[in-house]
Amino acid sequence: MSYMKFVASPFLGIAGAGLLAGAVLAQDVPAFGVSDISCRELLTMGGDERDATLIFMNGYVSGTSGAEVIDPAALMAASDTVLANCIDSPDTPLITMLEGVRGG
Repeated sequence: MSYMKFVASPFLGIAGAGLLAGAVLAQDVPAFGVSDISCRELLTMGGDERDATLIFMNGYVSGTSGAEVIDPAALMAASDTVLANCIDSPDTPLITMLEGVRGG
């Protein structure tokens, strides 16, 4: 995945939140809950939006689980698995899928 090129930063969650916040503000999108995004929505996003969403959601899951170490290779593998699983379960909330794959 292309987003892993800049994920090496230890500030994954902060960087991801900043990227997504910029995209959201630029599009003037109303507030939403992390559980509002479905796998179907992820699969229909363009590449940059999908990558930013996965970065943000991985950062969110890492933060809520208290992770203090970021493993970019593990996050990339989890994101690839989430994308593959979302194809089979498009109505599953993305956060549920990601937490299931990451064990969080």
